[in-house]
Amino acid sequence: MRAGSPPATTGRSTRRPGSRSGSSPYATVLGCAAAVRYALRVGLEPVARRTPALAGRLRERLAAVPGVRTLDGGRAPAALVTFTIEGWQAGPFKAAMDARGINSALSYREFAQFDFADKEVEWCLRLSPHYYNTEDEVDAVAGTVAELARSAR
Repeated sequence: MRAGSPPATTGRSTRRPGSRSGSSPYATVLGCAAAVRYALRVGLEPVARRTPALAGRLRERLAAVPGVRTLDGGRAPAALVTFTIEGWQAGPFKAAMDARGINSALSYREFAQFDFADKEVEWCLRLSPHYYNTEDEVDAVAGTVAELARSAR
């Protein structure tokens, strides 16, 4: 039984508007299974080394761009790279990245109230390099951010 299903004794459906009865995320499950098989073929140790290395490379390149501030800290930052950029609002910056084919996500202050308050930011863009990305792709993303930073000045 799925969570949110009506009790079996009512004899009537109480589905939420827009929901589909009996649908399952087959594509998502199959995609996750394929990703797990691929990661296991590559090996978890190489993945564990490569992903943070690519993130570190991206973080270093972004930190060198005038007007860009990376937000990740700690001795061993995760492979998720977060940053802000001067002269841009969240929505238009994300749209500019999307238009250039760069996958990213926005985080807003209400998602991380304590962290963002400490860092004095209202939003950031999140990039997540993966072990299958190349160094050239990471450098291209940093170059795109540098181009957008220059256009805001």
